[in-house]
Amino acid sequence: MAILTFTLVAFSRRLYTDLIECLDYTNLIEEVDSFMPNLENLPVYETAEIYYQDNYSQFIYLVISFTDVMYNVSKELILQVYSFLNEPVLENDYYIMPEAKFEYESYIIKIIERETFDYPEQFGIIGYSDDKQ
Repeated sequence: MAILTFTLVAFSRRLYTDLIECLDYTNLIEEVDSFMPNLENLPVYETAEIYYQDNYSQFIYLVISFTDVMYNVSKELILQVYSFLNEPVLENDYYIMPEAKFEYESYIIKIIERETFDYPEQFGIIGYSDDKQ
């Protein structure tokens, strides 16, 4: 299961770092530690990578792959932990988050619902791919 966690999304330059430094990066972005999965609490995973970028905006994302056996268990566990938007976010007659859920390649991506997020400048997402696990 590939699970993506994003905040303050911008897709320009990325910097790869190893997981040991994950906590250092999550502390750099407000609110991340409140919804970023704790690696020690995750079911056994096959691979994990973390990306952090601080160029025009900040983002951090974590990509985790699971074995066939652990994929469905992990997916259900993670989808139960978070609350997701059920509809787009409208403010002053403008959609500041035009989608609550979308698909990209083989990923289903859901926007995390959090009162403290400042949509669209700050938000988190969870993505999963049954094809890529």
